[in-house]
Amino acid sequence: MKDRTIKAVITVLIVIGCLCFTCSCFDDDDLFSDYQESDYGYEDVFYGASGYDWAIEDSIDTSNLMTMLDTFEDRYGIRVDLDGITNQSFNNSDTAYSFYESADDMRYEMMLSLCTGFSRIPDELVELGLQVADFSVYLAVASDSGDEDVDGEYIPDENSMYLYCNFNPSTAVHEFNHMLTYLLMSLYGSEQALCDRWMPLNEGIPYSCDYSSLSEDEQLHFYTDYASTDVYEDIAETAILLADGSTPQSVTLKKKVELLHELYSELLAANPEKLGIFGWMYDTGGVTDEYWDDYAA
Repeated sequence: MKDRTIKAVITVLIVIGCLCFTCSCFDDDDLFSDYQESDYGYEDVFYGASGYDWAIEDSIDTSNLMTMLDTFEDRYGIRVDLDGITNQSFNNSDTAYSFYESADDMRYEMMLSLCTGFSRIPDELVELGLQVADFSVYLAVASDSGDEDVDGEYIPDENSMYLYCNFNPSTAVHEFNHMLTYLLMSLYGSEQALCDRWMPLNEGIPYSCDYSSLSEDEQLHFYTDYASTDVYEDIAETAILLADGSTPQSVTLKKKVELLHELYSELLAANPEKLGIFGWMYDTGGVTDEYWDDYAA
């Protein structure tokens, strides 16, 4: 009996030891504690709502459209233009009609998605963008081109975000990050300087490649297939992963999330007056084809 008891105890201890070892090896939360517990307020915003189950800030009154517009502007200091959603444009859009019951319903639901997206962006980054230049948001049924597959655009010359009928909260995060990317290029002095920080993480995989032809491991260098189209979309899509707070599915994505947090931190530490009105402060010649080819080699 005594021998059996000893063996049973030993067996239990072995099982417990194995479980502890397994947990320690796969405890992903510790990998991302740096950006979740930073000094820049990320712990208040990026708290790991996987699947984009994002909540709106309590300060936004969603009881009706007008109060939502007013409280959003008070909260973020951003003007929202709804003139692009008219009864006529709504009735002429098959896509809008498939998503919403009426133009009024569309205005409310799109404003709700905008508020939800901005609830995932740190206040410090929003405030920084507004210090550099006025920023506006336009909600519309579709882009001027009439392409209803486009869910959002950022227009640098206007410093404006345009969001269309099929956008979702993550689109707002994506498009706002395009503005932050321009600020980063101003901070580092050129587009190429920013690419030098980011592109080595792709380990030679070129942008604008056939995403479907990549191996599974190569695809995991990018958060989405759209991220593989160019460096700007890669950064903006990675911003969604950071905003969501979910666990990156590869070592490369983890490194991209960590780098993006580092870039944000450097941007917040910069003097806004030195950033200037972006678009005129960096190398407008862009990155040469030879530069892209070097990374693809």
